[in-house]
Amino acid sequence: RHAVSVRAYPEASRNYGLALELARWLTEAGPDLLEEAARAASWAGDPEQAAIWAADAVAESAAASPADRARRLERLGRYLWETGNPSAAVEATEQALGLLDDAGEASALQARILAALATRRMLMGELETAMPLAVRSVVVARQTNAAAVQAHGLATLGTIKAQRGQLQDGLADLRAAFTLARRIGSAEDTVRAAANHVYILYRAGRFTEALDVARDVKDALNALDAPPSMTSGIGTNAAASLVASGQWTEADLLLDELITESATNFTRYLQLLQLELAVGRGERERAGRLAETLRKSPEDPRLLGALHGCLAEQALNAGDLTAAATEVVDGIAALTGAAIAEEEIRLLAVGARLAADLALLPDPLRPLDVCDGWAPLAASFTERVQVIIAEHGAGQPDVAAFAAWVQAEHARQSGQDSRATWRAVAEAWRLAGWPYREAYARLREAEAASKAGRRDQAVRALAACENLAGRLQAVPLLDQAQDLSRRARLSGRTVKSSEPDVQFDLTDREMEVLAHLVTGDSNRQIARALYISDRTVAVHVSRILDKLGVRNRTEAATVGARLGLLADTPEKDS
Repeated sequence: RHAVSVRAYPEASRNYGLALELARWLTEAGPDLLEEAARAASWAGDPEQAAIWAADAVAESAAASPADRARRLERLGRYLWETGNPSAAVEATEQALGLLDDAGEASALQARILAALATRRMLMGELETAMPLAVRSVVVARQTNAAAVQAHGLATLGTIKAQRGQLQDGLADLRAAFTLARRIGSAEDTVRAAANHVYILYRAGRFTEALDVARDVKDALNALDAPPSMTSGIGTNAAASLVASGQWTEADLLLDELITESATNFTRYLQLLQLELAVGRGERERAGRLAETLRKSPEDPRLLGALHGCLAEQALNAGDLTAAATEVVDGIAALTGAAIAEEEIRLLAVGARLAADLALLPDPLRPLDVCDGWAPLAASFTERVQVIIAEHGAGQPDVAAFAAWVQAEHARQSGQDSRATWRAVAEAWRLAGWPYREAYARLREAEAASKAGRRDQAVRALAACENLAGRLQAVPLLDQAQDLSRRARLSGRTVKSSEPDVQFDLTDREMEVLAHLVTGDSNRQIARALYISDRTVAVHVSRILDKLGVRNRTEAATVGARLGLLADTPEKDS
């Protein structure tokens, strides 16, 4: 107990283990001591041992009150979740709730168990089941003046609201949960609110905000003596933001740091992010080792869906279409019954890419051993995407971008895609802030432009792809770009990837107009200088604002000046 008080959690766990071995000589032996020991083991980052001691505490609670048994079952559920066994965790938590519901009296413990069950159902993607549990937990917590539990319930409720499209309401609940938990000094509930807040900002594509929140909460958590094992979720969500936004070097450093500190279920999610990076960079041996470890994970639909999606992309990059089909089918099966839109639509996009690759192969080269279930699944892609967009499209930029990707691949499958098709996908990913995904869309844009005989546009799009992929050291994408360059004979003109027209896919005329914006010219002055109409200038300016991602001419001029553009402007009108 002294070791716990000074945050020496590993030492505390060892001492509790010794105490339990000597339990027959201790007057305090029994389920209470086991419960204490389990908590110390969890804080020490040893969830397996915590789950064993918690299960022993439950087993020795036959004569205990319903409240004591319920409390121990809820804790057992928590530790089982940390070991990566979500189904067993939910089962233990539901048993705990049943014991208190039978008693028919509202209590702080009942509110806590409701919040815990809502959280676990939410993490399994069962939002419709989780929502009423979260609402009920907040109501019961208020009735019983259980502030810490209220913070827990609000954190879960806010996350569910945000995932259902009520982003601002969800963020408000998360901020309220963090403020409440911090005020009452509850480390566990402060961590939960912060981790959920970072996750929702990440899902909304607000990566900079997500990283800022992750950094800002450190002081608060240190003041509350939160153990490192408890804060793993915040770091995991911050790392996911770094990976998505293309800050791969920073993500590497953070993941290495977090993995050395983590021994909970979050370790698997950290390894999953490392796998994403390895696949994106084409590091096949490292990806193989990580995949082998992750395939041994318990049945966690969120993790398994992402794992299969990642491995399907690796197989596509390697040209193994049969393996890619198996991964897509298995991934969709793993997500059955779980409303995890971002993982399902990613698998559908990868599957649509595979379907297009298969359709474009000559008959003699088309594999005959594609797995059972592939054909009916492929036929359902468009319908599945429509359902996801209708239910989850609001406030999740990557979901919308994946949907555009599926549509573009469907067009490619039938030979109906165009430069405009893929440019729209690239723009969706640019707005979402995912450079790796944008690079792939730029590759396809270059391919479509080349087929249409638009050589200059193909060269610009290909250079944009290489610029994005080069920054990430995404070797498979760079290899595909080089292959396209050879096949389409696009290597005759050299375009520097650092040039502004490549960075933002500006046409030559748009570059000229932007240079005039830098000097402060009006539309009429630009029209006279370039011998075009005022209306044509207005169209160019609108497109420039869109491509640069700015709101007005002043901001566009600022970007242009930073890029070193300056026009030779004739004498201004008086």
